[in-house]
Amino acid sequence: MKQSDAASAGVLQDSVPIALLVGGLALLPLLQLPNTAVNFLVTTLIITLTAQGWNILAGYAGQYSFGHAAFFGTAAYVTAVLQTRYGVNAWGAFVVAIASAALVGFVIGALVFRAGLAGSYFALVTLAFAEVFRILANAWSVTGGAAGLLVKLQVDASNFQFKSRIAFYYVALGLVAAVMVLTHVLERRRLGARMIAVRENEAAAQALGVDALATKLCAITLSAGITGAAGALYLQYFLFVDATIAFGAHVSVEALVAPIVGGLGTVFGPVIGALTLHGIGELTKLYAGRIPGIDLVIFGLILVLAVAFAPQGLVGLARRWLGAAGMRRNSSSRAVSAASSTLSPSPHVRGELHLDMPLLRAQAVTKRFGGLTAVADVSLAVMPGSITGLIGPNGAGKTTLFAVISGFDAPTAGRVLFEGHDVTGLATHRRAGLGIARTFQIVQPFAGLTVAENIAVGAYLREPRGEAARTVAHGVAAFVGLAAEFDKPAGRLTVAGRKRLELARALATRPKLLLLDEVLAGLNPSEIRDMIPVIRAIRDQGVTILMIEHVMQAVMSLCDPIHVLAQGRMIATGNPGEIAANPAVVEAYLGDGAAKRLAGGGDG
Repeated sequence: MKQSDAASAGVLQDSVPIALLVGGLALLPLLQLPNTAVNFLVTTLIITLTAQGWNILAGYAGQYSFGHAAFFGTAAYVTAVLQTRYGVNAWGAFVVAIASAALVGFVIGALVFRAGLAGSYFALVTLAFAEVFRILANAWSVTGGAAGLLVKLQVDASNFQFKSRIAFYYVALGLVAAVMVLTHVLERRRLGARMIAVRENEAAAQALGVDALATKLCAITLSAGITGAAGALYLQYFLFVDATIAFGAHVSVEALVAPIVGGLGTVFGPVIGALTLHGIGELTKLYAGRIPGIDLVIFGLILVLAVAFAPQGLVGLARRWLGAAGMRRNSSSRAVSAASSTLSPSPHVRGELHLDMPLLRAQAVTKRFGGLTAVADVSLAVMPGSITGLIGPNGAGKTTLFAVISGFDAPTAGRVLFEGHDVTGLATHRRAGLGIARTFQIVQPFAGLTVAENIAVGAYLREPRGEAARTVAHGVAAFVGLAAEFDKPAGRLTVAGRKRLELARALATRPKLLLLDEVLAGLNPSEIRDMIPVIRAIRDQGVTILMIEHVMQAVMSLCDPIHVLAQGRMIATGNPGEIAANPAVVEAYLGDGAAKRLAGGGDG
């Protein structure tokens, strides 16, 4: 079977549950449901759309919003204003409303993400935007002020408003189905993989060539557009909107709680969560509706219970009960195993390198953090095809120098040249695109993904197609000795396995220069002996290596030349023999007077 045929078969097979769910919901009107039941179903579908929007941003990209009502309300008001004040056709208003919500999401994301705000700060800023919009809607005459806007019913299918509730139900169901398919496709594409990588570990994602800012902007724009569709749909069904409805806390709460209860970061979680949440909400109104805000209190309790006892939501519980390990999100094992790997063991792309000039050059690099100078006037050159060592005692500034070379830190002074070009001002992901990859001193796997999915994130830098990226991942995993662990969750790997995974993930970007930051640290002697030939094989495939390492046995057998840092300064450069005999190096590692004692000039 061809690789593309295997991929298509996998997509179709994974789409069957969506088709079954949507088909089942489509049959419900045949039961001659009363209007109250149809209202319940339509409202549930609107909540599902809102929750799906929030799920894209938080469940996949890891950016938690407390103010998704800003997007819902924007779309609802845009639809109402266009129809009541400008006579725009409802279908046209619907499209403009979605675009308006998406634009608001993009603007908020650009302001917040460019400012470097994340986590609780991002959540609070979105909440603030929703509240500001509510105040403006209450005060602005265009939006009807506190009285809101009432839209006149146009019983015309061409105008999107229907006399039949059932017809509207099918429109809502069609939108939900479309968003579910969109989410399912997103999971299997590069953008979805990059969102998840940013969610799991933003720094590691950037080192693999992921533009974190662009990825988060795509996520919030898509999320806002989907949520906007829910707001416009609400307006078209209920034909009335005011500031409390459009920008009220209940909208943001439902958007947040439904996917968490159902299963965050899954296709079906928002649907199941919305049905559960809205059902409980209706029961609450029926039996305790006279208590103001009781529904929000109930939702809060549900959220606490879900986080405490079902952190993966109802979908996660169902998977555990059914033993459905093979149903994991983003599973790629079928497609990978079905396709024969044609990847050469070489995990890189041979560039047109000038062998007589340095691939990397650091020129008089200085990095200060306030009054602390971590790196002082350091220069080094890395020649193509070499394994260059960078050693020194703890706190010497080695990892800081790596951060400057890879773009995580900007130097206070000095330059970094790669292939003769100044890359000092380039972002990390752009340096990865040029061919600079790195590992981290403390391994940073995407613990929520499998080995295959981890490596595929790196492969996506050069391979935009999902199946091609997974094929690269398969070959690289075999190259570093992880073929047997290919479908294992990364969080279950041993320390040695995680080291190999981080190495494989970097190699999947097909680098010209590989920065290894203590890749042997924490390994036992046997594991170190097994890893040394892998590092040497990477060099033999044409990848230049600059490595920080404390395992002197490995450094002396692998590296030539070796640079030595101490207290942020370069104190020696030479081949292994010269470095081993250098008094300044011995002094730096063993302390004052060590060189004299080793030479026989001291007593101990």
